[in-house]
Amino acid sequence: MPPHGTARLTVQVLPFSAGMHPAVDGTFMVLGFPGSLDLDVAYLESQNGALYLEKKPQVARYNQVFDHLRAKSLNPDNSRALIQRRIQEIT
Repeated sequence: MPPHGTARLTVQVLPFSAGMHPAVDGTFMVLGFPGSLDLDVAYLESQNGALYLEKKPQVARYNQVFDHLRAKSLNPDNSRALIQRRIQEIT
């Protein structure tokens, strides 16, 4: 775990070549609260507002979607290399 006050971030690019995926209909986040009595929550955003899903099967579904996206995405090193190439192309 990172020291207090710092964040750990993993960036993975999901390329267009990966094709259709189960999150194509909108953005979401799964909010986890380790060490807390609070349950995880799936947070969805749309043009009509936000929705918080708290039921375990609903949150589990979004965890599955996230795992699928991560598996179809480039690994962090290849993602970083792709981002760097794109930056070089536009500068």
